[in-house]
Amino acid sequence: MKLLRHWKLLLWTLFALVVVAELPGWMLWSPLALWVGLLVVCALRLPRFVAPSIGIAGLAVAGLLGLRPEPLAFGVSVTLGALMLGSATRARIRPGLAVILASMPIAIWVAAFYAGTAHVASEAAFRAAWTQEIARRLPFDARMGLSRVMFDELVKRSTEMTVLLLPSFSLAQAPVLMAWGYALAGILLEESVLALETLPGFTRVRLPDGAVWMLCLGLLLLVTRQTTVLRAGANLSVLMAMAYFLQGCSVLTFMATALQASFLVWGARLLIAVLLLSPLFSVFTCILGLSDVWLDFRRLGKPAGDLDS
Repeated sequence: MKLLRHWKLLLWTLFALVVVAELPGWMLWSPLALWVGLLVVCALRLPRFVAPSIGIAGLAVAGLLGLRPEPLAFGVSVTLGALMLGSATRARIRPGLAVILASMPIAIWVAAFYAGTAHVASEAAFRAAWTQEIARRLPFDARMGLSRVMFDELVKRSTEMTVLLLPSFSLAQAPVLMAWGYALAGILLEESVLALETLPGFTRVRLPDGAVWMLCLGLLLLVTRQTTVLRAGANLSVLMAMAYFLQGCSVLTFMATALQASFLVWGARLLIAVLLLSPLFSVFTCILGLSDVWLDFRRLGKPAGDLDS
């Protein structure tokens, strides 16, 4: 039962589709990962023209069902990325590089979307939906120790911060969607002659050393007073901070794995889950990932076995 061997990935996919799919504005929690996996499988197992035809047909159906232009355009970029991922995999390009290349159409869509004025109406709709979602999930209670005015102000500021960082969140979804779809396709092709090369293990996640200059650029743009440039700097800084947070989590997991103690590996996974909920430790993990650029903690030893991605 090859599916049962990958129960964690399948369980997380089901969780994302059923539990958190109602969160407004998050394309990541949608069937798009399944769509990417389907197109990758079609690109590898069927004649070359079949996968693009299926992609066009899927987008046509989405358009006929009345999908709004913005999500439909995002779907087009995801479809193009999935087809590129299938072509890159067919050409035997390394999985990590293939995922990065397949993320480019989404990155181009995000840049084009937020460079114009079309995002204003979309952000207004998101702002209203997000405010309603917070009110539904976290209603005001006097026992919080806050006045109603202060509570409403906190909700407003958190919503505005989320809207401000929507471009970075949209960009962060791109490689996750592509890697997720690639992993799902790998399950279906596992026992065939077209079995996919696995993605690098989580303990080997490491950004190129030059990526630190992108973080420096983002921080430099934050000192400007021009609204558009300031937003670009904030999103670039947050995007790179998320990337270095992931690298820091990889370092923590590597350290536990290198000790060849399975209970420490699971402890590291639990710690990472806690870090996601703790701002202070999240900052520490981000700094750890950034420090890895110069210190390269993984030179201290090699883990006995990589974790599943």
